Amino acid sequence: METIAKVRRDHHVHKKSIKEIARARGLSRNTVRKILRGGETAFSYERGRQPLPKLGEFVAPLEAMLAGNESKSRREKLTLMRMFGKRVSSPTC
Repeated sequence: METIAKVRRDHHVHKKSIKEIARARGLSRNTVRKILRGGETAFSYERGRQPLPKLGEFVAPLEAMLAGNESKSRREKLTLMRMFGKRVSSPTC
């Protein structure tokens, strides 16, 4: 929110160019243009769902292993290397 006000102030009051503002504030020129053209006072972005393309099919078995690990004593818990050694098999195989 502060950045938006600073960018607008730089452009309208101090008469700086988009390129100068982008360089000084560490923003892309497209972002500076978006701020100057839009009437928004804050930017927000919410991702609906986190995609897991490489891990996708292994999530359920890994979560099951981790859930089982919670009830075990420290000595019996699976370490990361031991989980990797178990080689969670793909449900499609």
